[in-house]
Amino acid sequence: MSSVNINLYRQLLRELHRIYAKDAPVLSYMKDQFRRHQVTSEKICRGQNEMQHMGATYLSLLHNRRKHEELSAQYKGHGERDLESSAHLVGLRLPKQFQPSGEEPMK
Repeated sequence: MSSVNINLYRQLLRELHRIYAKDAPVLSYMKDQFRRHQVTSEKICRGQNEMQHMGATYLSLLHNRRKHEELSAQYKGHGERDLESSAHLVGLRLPKQFQPSGEEPMK
């Protein structure tokens, strides 16, 4: 395997280990595919760099999916805010409600 393919193989394994357990079927499938196409990608009548391109594309998908999940968890919404806390968030205050004498304030 060329150094580019070895680097791609290691990066794919690292991303897949973050997602799946050590004995997941996808890991053995990926290892099998790299072994099968280790001589050249031309061996199976495909373009010279097609297998390398497919691996890099899959690596990009896995990496960006993980980053998306991390960002979603970090900036996840906490539900709707009430009007007063929303106004306070942008530096405003709501005017006090008019209360006729002798009545309790509305909430």
